[in-house]
Amino acid sequence: MHKPRPEFSAAFFQTDNCDALPSTFGIVTAYNPNGELTSEEHNRAADSEIASYLETVGLPHFRVTGGAKDGSHLEAGFAIPAADPEVIRKIALRFQQEAFFWVVDGFIFLSNVNGSELYPIGQWRERQMK
Repeated sequence: MHKPRPEFSAAFFQTDNCDALPSTFGIVTAYNPNGELTSEEHNRAADSEIASYLETVGLPHFRVTGGAKDGSHLEAGFAIPAADPEVIRKIALRFQQEAFFWVVDGFIFLSNVNGSELYPIGQWRERQMK
């Protein structure tokens, strides 16, 4: 299985929930399905859809935005506390994403949705946007 796109490995994150992070959680977005850039209107609609889905299935979640360190590209998404990355993989697949992030005890991993390998990309505290 091939590694996720290099730009995914370079992601930085922002959240208002920094002080109360669960020990394990996944991060997924609904932006730009299938790796294709879409309009801001389409992305906002997809974001509303994933938020509704998470509410409907009763999964706790909080907002996380990921993207380029300089903020030139940002994608709103959600962190979802879970004990198993397969929970996040299924959500990422449902919303036609190529990959998702998995955070364990402050370490960030990246995984393609069509594989099970987790690639380490850094520490959460070092990947925060200012």
